[in-house]
Amino acid sequence: RGDILHLTFEWQAELKTEKDIGLYVDFIDEKGARVRRLPLAVCYRIFPTQAWAPGERVIDRKELTVPAALSRRSFSIRIGFFDQITRRILAGEILVPVNKGD
Repeated sequence: RGDILHLTFEWQAELKTEKDIGLYVDFIDEKGARVRRLPLAVCYRIFPTQAWAPGERVIDRKELTVPAALSRRSFSIRIGFFDQITRRILAGEILVPVNKGD
C-alpha cells in the first residue's frame, strides 16, 4: 500500500451554479508523465456545488493513496475540474509539487 496524501480544500462560491462540479487529481512523475488520474466528488456529493450560495465557504478533506511508483520520489499533483453529469473537463488546472518529507 502506498503513502497517504492528505489534502484540504477550502472552496468559496463566487456565483450560483447549476453544474455539479467534480475535481480530479492527476499524479505526475518527475518527467511530467501522468501516472494516475483520480476523479473525485466535491464534498463526496453530500453537499453538491449547485447547493452552494454565493460567498459560501466549504471545507473539503481528501485522503488519497499515492501510487506505489511514486511513493519514494518527489512528484506533483495536477488538480482540475469536470462536470459530474456530462464528464466534460472544465477550464482551469493547478499544478502542485509534492516533495518527499513535506
